[in-house]
Amino acid sequence: MSAPKVNGARARSTMRFPWLLSAGTTSLVAVLALAVLVPAVGVLVHERLSQRAPLAPVHFQIDINRADAAELALLPSVGPALATRIVDDRTRRGAFTSVDELQRVKGIGPAISESLAPCVRVEITAR
Repeated sequence: MSAPKVNGARARSTMRFPWLLSAGTTSLVAVLALAVLVPAVGVLVHERLSQRAPLAPVHFQIDINRADAAELALLPSVGPALATRIVDDRTRRGAFTSVDELQRVKGIGPAISESLAPCVRVEITAR
């Protein structure tokens, strides 16, 4: 298709790149760019997260025979309800003699007991 004639001469197209203005082409380019960029960004984020240093070791331990429910609720995997059950169990059955004895509390199994081991200690005091 030729450009229309203006005053006997062919009119020059003012649009240098007409394909850039096409809505369909612009959408196609955007979709293709996203198809390439999204997985690439995901790989970069995964690599960055995998390079993080491991969590710092716990610098304090809570004595499960002396701590109240509020202190116990600060432990990982222990919320207010479980902390209350720990205190109630300790009151009814007596002091814990090991961290593994936490498993006698409803809601604490081997996995939670193992995750709590670095954060708690058991001190048995003579009364």
